[in-house]
Amino acid sequence: MSRLENLPLNDLTEAQKKAYLGTMGDHGTKIQGPAVAWLRSPGLYEHLAAMISFMRYQSVLSPRIREFAILIVIADWDSPFPWSKHAPMAKEAGLAADIIEALRAHQQPHFSNEDEQTVYAFCAELREEHAVSHAIYQAMLDQVGEQGLVELTTLLGLYATVCMTSNAFEIPVAG
Repeated sequence: MSRLENLPLNDLTEAQKKAYLGTMGDHGTKIQGPAVAWLRSPGLYEHLAAMISFMRYQSVLSPRIREFAILIVIADWDSPFPWSKHAPMAKEAGLAADIIEALRAHQQPHFSNEDEQTVYAFCAELREEHAVSHAIYQAMLDQVGEQGLVELTTLLGLYATVCMTSNAFEIPVAG
């Protein structure tokens, strides 16, 4: 059960309604996930929603690599709501089911794709060492280029924010 009451669309303030409908359009019929918290600050919500939209639809990262990196963060944070959304998206994007399951079980996956191994190493090193070695940095740079590397690093922080919000406010998995 969430620590925040749900915000029915009809009960939103004008600022909240403008922010939500401006990002969700006609799809914004049910407020769920971290939006339940973020809408308490409509300006914050607009910026975070725009960032998520950019990462999903405009990032140079492939959907498979993007969703893989997102799942790495979500697994680290044990965050049920975003896991419920992104595990199916990762599978649809082509991430192998055994990799998804290994992340869910907090185990290091076995990789058949070198690009996934590089992403995993980059994410793990950044998380554990709070820095990235030259070798891993260079491998990641060679794989996705400067723009991709900036986007990947930002994506990790963005989804840490999603997870922190979901966990702090005990956002339930949507039914």
